[in-house]
Amino acid sequence: MPPRPVPAVLRVDLAAAAVRREAAPPLLLSRQRGGRALATALCDAPARLAWDDPGAPLCLAAGALAGCDLPGCGHLSLAFFSPRTGGPAVASLGGGLGHALARAGLAAVVVTGRAPEPVGLCLEDGEARLVPAGELAELPVPALFDALSSFDAALVCGPAARAGAGLATVVADRWHDAGPTGAGLALAAKNLVYVAVFGTGGVAVADPEGLARARAAMDRLIAASPALAGPCGFGSHGTAALVDLTHGRRMQPTNDFRATFFPATALVNAPALGKGQGVRGVSCPGCPVPCRRLDAAGRLLPDADALSHFTALLGLADPKLAVEARWFCLDQGLDPAGAAACLAAWGTGRAIAPDAALVREGLAALAAGDALGREIEACLRLAVKGVPLPAFDPRGACGLSLSLAVGTGGPDPWRGGCLAHELLRKPVATDRFTFEGKARAVALGENALAAAQSLGGCAFLSLAVTLEEWALALCAVTGEAVSAGDLAALGEGAVRRERAQQRLQGLDASADDLPECFFAHPGTAGDGIVVPPLDRRAFLAARDKYRRLRGEGAAVVAPAAAPAPVDALTGRFAERLARAGLCAPGQAAIVCLDEGASFSRQDFPLNAFLAETAARLGVACLMLVPPAEPYRAVLEYLAAREAPAIRPRDCETRTFFHDIPVVEAPRPEAAAAALSRRKGAYLPGFGILAHGALSPEQAFVTVSSVAFAGFVKFFADHLAAHRAGSPDAARLAAFEAAVRALPPAPAAVPPLAEGPFPDSGTALAAMTQAGRATVDLGLVDSVFGNISCNLDGVLAISQTGSALDALEGAIDLCPLDGSSCAGLTASSELSAHAALIARDPRRAILHGHPKFAVIMSMDCADSDFCPRRDSCHVDCDRSRFVDDIPIVPGEVGCGPRGLVHTMPPALAGRRGVVVLGHGVFTMGRHDFRDALADLCAIETRCRACYFEALGLEQA
Repeated sequence: MPPRPVPAVLRVDLAAAAVRREAAPPLLLSRQRGGRALATALCDAPARLAWDDPGAPLCLAAGALAGCDLPGCGHLSLAFFSPRTGGPAVASLGGGLGHALARAGLAAVVVTGRAPEPVGLCLEDGEARLVPAGELAELPVPALFDALSSFDAALVCGPAARAGAGLATVVADRWHDAGPTGAGLALAAKNLVYVAVFGTGGVAVADPEGLARARAAMDRLIAASPALAGPCGFGSHGTAALVDLTHGRRMQPTNDFRATFFPATALVNAPALGKGQGVRGVSCPGCPVPCRRLDAAGRLLPDADALSHFTALLGLADPKLAVEARWFCLDQGLDPAGAAACLAAWGTGRAIAPDAALVREGLAALAAGDALGREIEACLRLAVKGVPLPAFDPRGACGLSLSLAVGTGGPDPWRGGCLAHELLRKPVATDRFTFEGKARAVALGENALAAAQSLGGCAFLSLAVTLEEWALALCAVTGEAVSAGDLAALGEGAVRRERAQQRLQGLDASADDLPECFFAHPGTAGDGIVVPPLDRRAFLAARDKYRRLRGEGAAVVAPAAAPAPVDALTGRFAERLARAGLCAPGQAAIVCLDEGASFSRQDFPLNAFLAETAARLGVACLMLVPPAEPYRAVLEYLAAREAPAIRPRDCETRTFFHDIPVVEAPRPEAAAAALSRRKGAYLPGFGILAHGALSPEQAFVTVSSVAFAGFVKFFADHLAAHRAGSPDAARLAAFEAAVRALPPAPAAVPPLAEGPFPDSGTALAAMTQAGRATVDLGLVDSVFGNISCNLDGVLAISQTGSALDALEGAIDLCPLDGSSCAGLTASSELSAHAALIARDPRRAILHGHPKFAVIMSMDCADSDFCPRRDSCHVDCDRSRFVDDIPIVPGEVGCGPRGLVHTMPPALAGRRGVVVLGHGVFTMGRHDFRDALADLCAIETRCRACYFEALGLEQA
């Protein structure tokens, strides 16, 4: 394999008008990779610098995967010294600038000095030149991009920066700005008007087929993400979809943060904004999620922060004004959400209610940087490190509040990952009203995002794409062995460097704080939600814990050295595993890490192994679960036969897990190596290993999924071996052991509530009852599936990742007319349920994962010879049935091969349908009685068909 070309670092001294291109040190690239980590390292100042010091470096760095055909990997990291925080800041900018730099053969551009006159930096393949830009300097941002249209991509600062506006930002590729940290002033201080790039070079890829597999894995996960690809997600409404979420969670900043609920949100939410506007989406190159939205006139519509702040924060229910204000800010290169926050504070200080005239006058003054603009900006009081707060009230989510406080570049809601698990239920839902476990969650979330941004990844994609997939892609591009754990370590190093730079620049521990009002006053209660003030003591304890995890305080106690008593958390999950039939009571060994370790079994001989493995991984929880039969026999057989990894073929495993590594012995280094690549593994003779970076819930889901996938794979493989006449003695022994332990087929369906339901409360209670019965009958993968009910134009549907036996408070009400994005946290199959309701008059839908229905859907006599064998679960073109029940292909979610396209037409008018390798959908006319009975009958029939095919009586 020929060596990959080493990209260059371009060093630009504006004062001397000198440009020097040098090969990037291989050691620097191997340690920092690119993007955020590289930009931070190249801007590492040895002494304290003012933000406008000519010697203060400014760095643009492409991600390590820039130039590759991957979703969202073209983001550029811009590192600079922030005039707002006084310390380092890194902005991640979407668009194609990262790709263009990579094609020009550049890993990074480092700019120092100040040009005597306005200049632009033009990069064209191997040529770099400084160009006088006096004529362009005063142009509005859109006109400046028009003037640079011959380049592939550009970064510009607008008139607000030239005027010295404190909230001046920079814009990349027309639609992507750098937020409220003052990046525009940083460029203006150097008299740098723009950076424009044109590149025609290619990017070497060591393993093109491996890169294609990584891309396919990312695409599947994005399509399965409700927040990204769902009908209420960013791909349909932009990030403005989050406004309905914060409204429903009563954490939408209203009237300058004096309230957390805006009654008029329905008039100004994302669907209202787009109504009659001819809205179209714009995405970054290669990304399937068009998260930027333009109206018919080509104006950029507000994102979540801008829309919420120009409406609720100002107390204004005027969507047209919000669009106008957003466009003005883009035109001038002014941060919109920060400008709205200053206007809200100005109105509060003057005791006046903002109106359209005040907004227009104030924005003009802020962009001009005049005396009135400076007065308005000086009113800002609700900020962290001088940076305005985003459109998520800190009182509504404790982890998010901690993340906003400790962020080095100011309060970024995406930085610590808490927005994902506290609000969007990804990867699992966590309790948003507690600080318990949030210090570690914030640290891990920061590490993961910093790693992804070092590869050029987008923060939004972190809702679906994990470090496992980014590692697969990096392995394919570089030919090096890289794990998710390696990337997490890369991210941790970047964050620690940023925090060290922050301290060097004079931001001490007191800067990691929130305004006092959030600890003194509650939010707006209602709809059964109470929003208390943040607990100051708990916040400070979590902040101190976060600092220790970052190595900034007293050393964290080694988990193995200080075992804590069994606490409620480990005990609760041990009991839950037993109730789910995944292990015998008292057999699960669980360690939960905070600053010490808590064990579910104090006398378990492998506790030290578990604690050290968890510490190596840096996760919150690790489980070792000896599987109960029938799972134990099949997993032991598969581990012995298929090591080093079990490769299931069911749809869910292909989408979310890839494979199940086999760990040969209980050695921490071996277990950590396997679990740094995958969510779960199997330890022969001991059981299923699974970790939860955030909480035991993640590990529980993984244990359940490994058991389900192993069962389905073994029984499907056994049937195929029988048909081929090749079952061996070990397989037969495992089969017989598993069959002996099979629970009996469900014989009777319990009585359920009879419809039609008179009101939504009765319907939700019926859904909860039906969900619990589905789990009790064993018709799911552990406790997972989904359920919905049409309430006369509003679809009540279980939330993504919710347990069917615990649906209280986990059901979303989604208007079918598209007037709300309340379904942002709904099941990934919301689109499929809605499409089915549109075709079939029946009102109730039930979806489970019964094992034998999944197994029989994968039974195909032609599979060994079929050209679609490796993609049959999404691309089968045969007409197949179990009796009268059709079997259809289809992936999870809304992708081009999603089951939303195949399942609804197949089920309409029928009693059920099986999605290949996935599960069963059924319907009921007014309630769930028929739906559950049909689900039970289909599984019972598939179980009978399985044993008939083997020539055996049903177990």
